[in-house]
Amino acid sequence: MFHLKCAFLLAALFIPVLAHAENVYVEPATGTATSADDLAATTDIIRSSVTEVSSDHLVGAPSQADISLRPKLVRLGQAYVLTLGKVKNGEIIFSSQLKAMRMDEMDKVAERLTRSVLVGEQAQSHPRVGELTLKESKEGAERRPTHNAWYLGFGGSELNHLNSSGLGYSLGLAYSWDVNFARVKLFAEGDGIGDAFFAGGGMGFNYYFSQEDIAPYLSADFGAGAAKIDGGGITSGQIVGGFIVGAGAGIEFLRTTAVNVGLGFRAGFLLHENNIGLPEVLSLRLGVYFK
Repeated sequence: MFHLKCAFLLAALFIPVLAHAENVYVEPATGTATSADDLAATTDIIRSSVTEVSSDHLVGAPSQADISLRPKLVRLGQAYVLTLGKVKNGEIIFSSQLKAMRMDEMDKVAERLTRSVLVGEQAQSHPRVGELTLKESKEGAERRPTHNAWYLGFGGSELNHLNSSGLGYSLGLAYSWDVNFARVKLFAEGDGIGDAFFAGGGMGFNYYFSQEDIAPYLSADFGAGAAKIDGGGITSGQIVGGFIVGAGAGIEFLRTTAVNVGLGFRAGFLLHENNIGLPEVLSLRLGVYFK
């Protein structure tokens, strides 16, 4: 039953969403109190962003396009407000805008705005890790290029080849370095039920399939540990030690904030057989990453 629940969880996390590709034309940017160079640069950035952030195709003429993107740039002191409209059959069917505190962050703003307008989402509500503006940084939402955090998690586990049955407990502790598309971590974990346990520590790695607030991931780890068979008492039962390997999957929430929440499944194996077989742990934990 535990295996079946984990399988359903993983299937729900990794069902792909297929999008229909469209032909997109980017109109030359217009603006107020902006130079011709700034307008030309903005147009070029949006054009390159179309193919970088979507499966849509960039075309060179409106007659070839299913939709057009209409950028407008307004300068307010040293800051710039970029508005981007999605045009179909001559009508603006959706638009959104973002503010860049300086022109040198226009690439970040234009890429995020292009992605949001193409899928019909307000850009302010859908930041991605590594794409936050200087204004959002000053408001406390920015993530550093490397975000260091502690992890504490708790959940349930199943131990195999340790003379145990039923659902046990699972505890996890780690220190990690989040580099936006991946997380490297030093971890320690312990799982037990009755007088049986599986414990270890080492280095692990999460690879994220998205840099948005909600991000599914795959994980792998390697280290050393020990496992004890339930022999009917604390001092009874064979204990073996050796290298451990693990693999898993999960999903993290609130990745663009300082505190993240994660739900993860992990299968761990001790590479040293006991009298029953190769010790194995299957765990499902809910945890928090925090400073």
